[in-house]
Amino acid sequence: MGDLELWSYNSKDFTPKMQKSLNSHNAAISSCVDFAPNGKVFATGGSDSLVNIWDVNEHVCLRTLDHLNSPVTNISISHDSVYVASANEDTLTNTSSVDISHIESGENIWTLPNASVTSLAWHPSKHILAYSARERDRHDRETGVIKVFGSLV
Repeated sequence: MGDLELWSYNSKDFTPKMQKSLNSHNAAISSCVDFAPNGKVFATGGSDSLVNIWDVNEHVCLRTLDHLNSPVTNISISHDSVYVASANEDTLTNTSSVDISHIESGENIWTLPNASVTSLAWHPSKHILAYSARERDRHDRETGVIKVFGSLV
């Protein structure tokens, strides 16, 4: 399934050694992971539509966020380690969204619907989220767009 492998390496020759393998998702872990800038937690997104918040030192899952309804495709933690933004895309129903949640409580703060996200990132010092998305133009052609969510003032 979706295992989280913890590796270390010998500092002299950089030989890797697996320390632990933890079951982290009910399906494959997607290609999205992000460390909080404070270094205390990291988040993983899975094909099971879940976002897990992990303690870096204890190697335990602190909480699971289940606000999305299809595989998680992108994830990003805010500069102050307070919020996690995660994106999904359901190719069967052609729906997608971005979930912004509070890391500590797990509470959903905001949902951006119909956001076919290809990449997302928080501003380095403000609560501003930028993301690239695919949209259809007025001629029904697929086009790319960059969107910014938050207060720019």
